[in-house]
Amino acid sequence: MVRRRFIILTAVQIEAKAVARALRLHCPSPTKPTRSAGPGPLIELHLIGIGAPRLPIDLGIPEDTLIIMAGLAGGLDPSLRVGDVVIDDCPPGLAVEVSHRPGRIHSGGAVIATTSQKATLFAQTRALAVDMETATVRAAAQRQGVPFLAIRAISDASDDVLDPAVLKLVDAFGRPRPIAIAATLVRRPGLATYLKRLGASSQLAADNLGKAVAGIVRGCAGPAARSIFHGPRSGKK
Repeated sequence: MVRRRFIILTAVQIEAKAVARALRLHCPSPTKPTRSAGPGPLIELHLIGIGAPRLPIDLGIPEDTLIIMAGLAGGLDPSLRVGDVVIDDCPPGLAVEVSHRPGRIHSGGAVIATTSQKATLFAQTRALAVDMETATVRAAAQRQGVPFLAIRAISDASDDVLDPAVLKLVDAFGRPRPIAIAATLVRRPGLATYLKRLGASSQLAADNLGKAVAGIVRGCAGPAARSIFHGPRSGKK
């Protein structure tokens, strides 16, 4: 009997911590993924960095694996609020029993920071949310024939503006850079209030993300999800 396997990919530390907490796993590092122990599904949790520079080369065997790209995202659809969950690429046969909006997640090569940029991208793509990793991971999963699902929680809504200075305060894995933060706050003390608000929004989104990912893993334990893990080529019992 094949144990169902989940490869869960997160870009930044706050996402990885929230998913790890919800699944009762240790938080991964950029060089070392976390793997579940004991009975139950096999879970690998990876920290792959902004833009997916640490994307694993081997994404598993198609018949027993589901890849989940999990993280935060900017909202493009004006009806989405901070903390809402969006799911794209849901495999046929998987009933997702968590509160979410199904729809397209768009990936870009740069942060979409202003309300006008978000409005323009929404008009062009009709995507619900925007990130920087989903397209890369989706393409890799398709090349290897592995089922894929993208899940994002909204950390900034369509009417929220992201201050460009924030991007310089974290590293490629979303970990704080204390010296950069201190230097920036000396120059711009008023930024502290904005950072506190942004941190609260990101934490709310991360917590909802973790709960949703855990719900998907639990939902895949049932017989209704069998077709996802045991496709036509699988003769395993």
